[in-house]
Formats: sequence, structure tokens, C-alpha cells
Amino acid sequence: MKAMQYTLDQLNTVSTDAFVAALSGIFEHSPWVAEIAAHERPFADIDELHRKMSKIVETAFFDWLARKTWGEPTDGDLLAFTLSQSRAA
Repeated sequence: MKAMQYTLDQLNTVSTDAFVAALSGIFEHSPWVAEIAAHERPFADIDELHRKMSKIVETAFFDWLARKTWGEPTDGDLLAFTLSQSRAA
């Protein structure tokens, strides 16, 4: 069976399910990457789509590593982080 081919304009407007189906194999058959990226639409160009999908994978790895190292964050940890980030801005 031949895979569907989409233009970027089509990817920017198809349903989330169609977007995920079209791009689920991009990162080692990890549909969760495409599912998260679907919520980042529209993309200006293919490079932006690739950068955002790459960032999703990178962020997920560091989130996993932090949880493995320090455990799940508490609400207090998240509040402290949010406050420190707002003060840094």
C-alpha cells in the first residue's frame, strides 16, 4: 500500500488523527511525537516542523532523565521553578 503524501499546507490543516498517521513514523515509530507536534501548527516551512518535532523528542528525554534522577516534581518544585523563571526574565 502506498503511503499518503501531504503538502505542508495540507499537514497544517488536516485533522490531528491524519497528521499523526502521516508523521508517526518520523521518529522511530513514535506517534506521540507527531501528536504533540500537531498542537504546534501551523508550521511556516518543513524546517520549522522538523525543529519542533526534534525539540519534542529532546525535551521528552530530558524530562525522563530528570524524573529518573530526582523523581517526580512536587507542586512546590513547579512553583519554585516558575517563580525563578519569571524572575530571570
